[in-house]
Amino acid sequence: MEKIQFDTIISKLDELINVINISNNIKNKTIINNTINELLSREQAAELLKCDLSTLWLWTKKGLIKKFGSGKRMYYVKSELLQSELYLGIKPKIIIKSI
Repeated sequence: MEKIQFDTIISKLDELINVINISNNIKNKTIINNTINELLSREQAAELLKCDLSTLWLWTKKGLIKKFGSGKRMYYVKSELLQSELYLGIKPKIIIKSI
């Protein structure tokens, strides 16, 4: 059986740590149109828009902002939120249907 050099083990561990760090950095980001946009959780998006989670849900349901994911795991692209009318302070036109 071949003996593995200590330096080789250290080198491989360093490579593995580098891959893990890159993986963790990419985990919360997505590549869209060759630019990296940070993905925000529901809580982070609500904080950015200075609204409640229920308001964020309503705006998402009405189509005023776009979400990614499904169920409990919903994410929002930060650059899209920053360009949205809601962030810019423009009141969106919401038609409330009376019953």
